[in-house]
Amino acid sequence: MATTVIVGGITPDLKILGDTQKFLFEQPNGTFRLANATTPLDSNPINLNLDFLNIEEKGYRVGFSSDSTNTSGMFHLSSLQYQQSQQNSGIIGTKLMTFNENGSDQFLFYKNLDVNGNKIINVPSPVNNNDASNKAYIDSKVFDINTNTSGQLNIDRLNGYPANGALFLNGNGTWENPRQFTTNASSVTNSGGFIVNNTNPAAIAAGLIVQNNSALAAQFGFNNSTNEAYVWANGSATLKFGTAGVKRIDIAGDSGKTSFYDPSYNCYIRPAGNYLDMRGLNVYNSITSTIIETNASSETSSIVMNGDFMQFINPMDTLGFIFTDEDNASMTSYVAYINSSGQIVPCSKDKKHSIRKKEHKDYLQRLNKLNIYSYGLKYQINNSDSAKKRMRKQLKMNELQIGVIAEEVAEIFDNATNLYKPLDLSKKEKPSHIPSLGVNYNTLLCYAILAIQELTGKVNILEQKLKGL
Repeated sequence: MATTVIVGGITPDLKILGDTQKFLFEQPNGTFRLANATTPLDSNPINLNLDFLNIEEKGYRVGFSSDSTNTSGMFHLSSLQYQQSQQNSGIIGTKLMTFNENGSDQFLFYKNLDVNGNKIINVPSPVNNNDASNKAYIDSKVFDINTNTSGQLNIDRLNGYPANGALFLNGNGTWENPRQFTTNASSVTNSGGFIVNNTNPAAIAAGLIVQNNSALAAQFGFNNSTNEAYVWANGSATLKFGTAGVKRIDIAGDSGKTSFYDPSYNCYIRPAGNYLDMRGLNVYNSITSTIIETNASSETSSIVMNGDFMQFINPMDTLGFIFTDEDNASMTSYVAYINSSGQIVPCSKDKKHSIRKKEHKDYLQRLNKLNIYSYGLKYQINNSDSAKKRMRKQLKMNELQIGVIAEEVAEIFDNATNLYKPLDLSKKEKPSHIPSLGVNYNTLLCYAILAIQELTGKVNILEQKLKGL
């Protein structure tokens, strides 16, 4: 059995049990005390330490130090290691925790504090910015901005909230309508505005998307792979453009129909000095019409279209209304033109080939076989026709017309209709499109001239015979 050593002079008596290496006090509330009876000085501070070491003289030190400026002293816990054979000098250690009652009354930790899944309790509400906080304080602040409703921000708790749905919160904390970028920069690059920059050449698009209840509604952007800027309206949505708060253009989503709007012209397109608009200026009877107009060479030329007529407005300085053929030098020649007197003027003979004089072949006799008819034009009146359209058709059908019948003309003069007849009869090719049968009155007029010439010849013969009687 272990020997018990009793140390006297301590109240109560202290027993040191060698086998168990314990200090055991006979009565409760005993005290183990390390004390220095000298007064601490700056030049000679007091240090009282209790070291716990292993066989390699490594471990921890619980220490106390004081000087003349801090008589209450500072408590510390440090790791340490003695140098070999130097029991009180050359100690290597790291401070782990200190406490100074005379100072800020704080425990200072020099390592991370891990509570191993336990709680730190009785934490007061924070005062300074670096104070720890408790759950009650956090809950109160969440309640202030959230009205205790999960996932919904109580917007009127935001600083300076104006309670105006037309305003938007700026990044600097101000409320604006609309969101504005204010800049005095001289270039777009440095303007400080909203910039979308996609540096991938293979990217299909980079831009902005507008959604309607989470569905794609509109896109504004740039397609890097095709080098195209675009504005899209998705689905059946109409794409609209305007200025000064007024709609100028809209593109229908379903049909793609493009409509132009203008308060004074309704439709007005002006590329350079050309126009496409709707107005009544310079139009016969001042009827509002669609006008295609150009001011090239400081002179106006217009084509007017409306429900009653088509009008050609031109200074008529030279040719007037020209008919050209794209297959025959349309920039330097013409087939015919209509002059300012309304006459159709065909081109000169230098634009014609295979010119042959027509011989007289009983044209008078053939012309006498033609019948002249009066007739009305036929129009189909439909149930869907408006009252105005029905009346217009009836007036046209009731209008007296005088003329010949194309089928009879074709039997007598086979090239006085619009049926194709080749100049060289050995060539049988015909155009792919042959319109419905009609009379070519210009050709018929030529045959009438030949018939008059024949009649004139016969009259001359009779006059010679009469003179011989």
